[in-house]
Amino acid sequence: TRIDQGVARSRELMHQVKSQSGDAGGSEIKVSVDGLTDVADINSFREALPLALVEARHSGGLLTCMRFNVDKMNEINDMYHRTSGDDVLRTVASTIVKQLRTEDFVARLHDDNFAALLPNTGNREATGAAKRLGRKIQKMVFSHQSKNFQVSLSIGIATWDGRESAESLFSRSEEALNKAKRNGGAQYWTAQ
Repeated sequence: TRIDQGVARSRELMHQVKSQSGDAGGSEIKVSVDGLTDVADINSFREALPLALVEARHSGGLLTCMRFNVDKMNEINDMYHRTSGDDVLRTVASTIVKQLRTEDFVARLHDDNFAALLPNTGNREATGAAKRLGRKIQKMVFSHQSKNFQVSLSIGIATWDGRESAESLFSRSEEALNKAKRNGGAQYWTAQ
């Protein structure tokens, strides 16, 4: 499954870091899964981000962090009941996983917020992925008691600058996400 592939990817990252640091033993990264959406959870993301950055640094590669927020999720829960909101979150998570590559790491951070790490991916490729994903989500139709509704995503994109810390990369992706939300949602922004 895609979750198993994500677990394997996280373990591979940990192994590479240990090999490069000379630590062949020690504990293995533990990927925990969000119970609602069946993607990695925030704790797994907190472990995966610095490891992905180390891998990018050592390989001279690229790394992009994408943040996703389901627009107007509180209104959806209020209007269509929380069970419909949960269905939206499961479907959005599944769609993110399916639209991104096998090597990308997807996690639910909290509530209606998700993140993805895209190794060997620059800004142009990430922007293309964000456009495709945004269109795909907007075309979906959800239903609750014979009432149909649609959702959209706000997306923030930050590509590693080759020097910054994991915290800085994450912060820039969050700033870009907040710009997308402040400008009405249903769009993506790229961090400067």
